[in-house]
Amino acid sequence: TSLGLGAMQMNEGLQRVQHGFYRGVRYAVPDEDKYQTPACDNTGAVCGEGQESYGIQVNVWWQIEIIVFITIVAMVSVATGLERGIVNLSRFTFALGCFLCLVVLFMGETYMILDSLVQTWGYYLFSLLRVGFFCD
Repeated sequence: TSLGLGAMQMNEGLQRVQHGFYRGVRYAVPDEDKYQTPACDNTGAVCGEGQESYGIQVNVWWQIEIIVFITIVAMVSVATGLERGIVNLSRFTFALGCFLCLVVLFMGETYMILDSLVQTWGYYLFSLLRVGFFCD
């Protein structure tokens, strides 16, 4: 169940990134008349006469491909053993997580993110003793 739900989320996310929706506009979809909106207005159906869907679509076929890819990566990781496979997979996921954090930090509202980080840490330290000794 969690693999299927994760595949659905990854499918939606890949479509958004590939079509440029994360910027608030569809900048990556060609302006030609033959291209319909992504996934034909997100229905996943076949587009109308003379129109093509563009790029990654949100449908079961893409979700099955994502599940197969994740399963193959997990099988290879387990088959190569604890010393090589799982350690390297863990290192890769850690590096990917660090990369995504840096992308969000430097491509987003950097000042607001750092300001929120400092404020929340300050509030945490301020209320740590008070909340720690609160007995009800």
